Amino acid sequence: MTEERHHATIRDYVLVFKRRKWVIIGVAIVAALAAGALSVTQAKVYTAQASLEAQSPAQSAGYADLLQANTQLPSETSAQLEQTATRSAVLSRVKSELGLKDSLDQIRSRISISTDAQSNFVLMDGTGSTPEQAAALTNSAANAVVDLSNSDIRRQFAGIANGENREAASLLRPFTGKKFNALTPAEQAKFQTNSQEATGLEAIAARLQAFSKVVTVAQVTSPAGLPSSPSGPHPASNIILGGVLGLLLGVIAAWFLETLDRRLRRPDETENLLGFPTVGVVPAGGLGRSPSEEGTTGTNVSSFRMLRTNVHFLAADRSHAPEVVLVTSALSEEGKTTVATGLACASAASGLRTLLIEADVHRPVHAQRLGLKKGPGLAEYLRDGLEPAEVLQVHTFTDPAQAPIKNGTVNGGGSKLTCITAGDVAGFSGDALGSRRFAEAIDQVRQVYDFVVIDSAPLLAVAETAEMISFVDAVVFCVRLGKTTAEQARSARAALARLPERLTGLVLTDLPPQVGGYYGYGYVYDYADANHHDAKDKRLKEPDIEEPTAV
Repeated sequence: MTEERHHATIRDYVLVFKRRKWVIIGVAIVAALAAGALSVTQAKVYTAQASLEAQSPAQSAGYADLLQANTQLPSETSAQLEQTATRSAVLSRVKSELGLKDSLDQIRSRISISTDAQSNFVLMDGTGSTPEQAAALTNSAANAVVDLSNSDIRRQFAGIANGENREAASLLRPFTGKKFNALTPAEQAKFQTNSQEATGLEAIAARLQAFSKVVTVAQVTSPAGLPSSPSGPHPASNIILGGVLGLLLGVIAAWFLETLDRRLRRPDETENLLGFPTVGVVPAGGLGRSPSEEGTTGTNVSSFRMLRTNVHFLAADRSHAPEVVLVTSALSEEGKTTVATGLACASAASGLRTLLIEADVHRPVHAQRLGLKKGPGLAEYLRDGLEPAEVLQVHTFTDPAQAPIKNGTVNGGGSKLTCITAGDVAGFSGDALGSRRFAEAIDQVRQVYDFVVIDSAPLLAVAETAEMISFVDAVVFCVRLGKTTAEQARSARAALARLPERLTGLVLTDLPPQVGGYYGYGYVYDYADANHHDAKDKRLKEPDIEEPTAV
């Protein structure tokens, strides 16, 4: 058999998150608490802000006509101020002025600057562990940026003035040392022209030199004051952020755990893995109880009635319906005893002469659950050679599906189920379950009872279960969703494949309601529906139920 590949749907993801919700919530809570604790332990940080105004050199009154192509826009100046704030010259001055022991990179990390494109104002922020440190750092850096920027522009215009003077000198250089009268008329005319031009250049140079002493491109318009409250850390914001990150990590952790979890959870994947048809389900919360127990819900009763009907129709030829059925599982605590008891009670309630044999001698529980005597039972019958009549007990119960009449009694007077408990298993060997005496006993009960249910030990736990399979007509294999692993199911399937071939049906136990409804394994039927199925099964109509006295 090839295993079909399962494609996950949104519903599958939702189910995963529901199963792992405490992992996700736990990781989110831990992350949020860690973020909050980190915020509390962190030192407080204060931020101070200063405002700088970027100016165009043309704003210096009386000198605008000198600038011509050298004029730059305030937005360009703002960009230059932003770059200047990170220069080593500025940082070195701040370090020296404040006597800081931090490196230049550490000081740079404590200063940030941003530009308002509309107002051309530059905002400078500085941080410190105290309000005083933050304000001092910000003001020192702001003043250093303004001074360095203004010094740069002044040097620039002083250089331009020097250039004008050099050009004026170059115009008069050819006539140096010569007398005007000794010049030719053409040279005299050239000298006069150059002299006038040089005089103009010198005048411009003088004005530029004066301009270079007063021009400014930046000034501090609002020095930094002492911040009134710390700017960080923010415990509330950090906790929220930590919680969000924790949720993401929790989802990743949940999905990782899900990939490592080999337990079977889906009915369809279980059926595909084992290759057996599903004949019934036991809903979550239904394990450990028999359908005859007082207070049993209609859902549990209906599921066992449907199981009984489906087991009857396991055979392709309905005239050869299974008469002896063995109920087992891969390992313990998968609900096989609940299924065996429920199947037997549902059969007895339908009118069939039914015998329930407790062949799990390792963990006997039928006496306690059904209110029977512990023994004598199967162990005494096989070990001590007791007569069949000595080990039979009758469990009388009221079928919850039957409607009570006015006086509180139930029509029909209740149902009767014949049982053989495990008995006194002290010193009893399970090998006797594969003996000739047990095989002969099964042949005898076939002649007396319409339906025999054997509650056996887990298939992978002991050897006697495999030996009993040759005595029965069908096997009901129980898988508890959320507990049985894929490896255990494969091992059980391989073990059954090595044994004599028998009709085999799969019962899914502990089935969550949302999983059953989603995958089409509905088990909620009302009693009218269940009785309708009973009416169709003519073989289940046995009007008289007599308490047997012998096998």
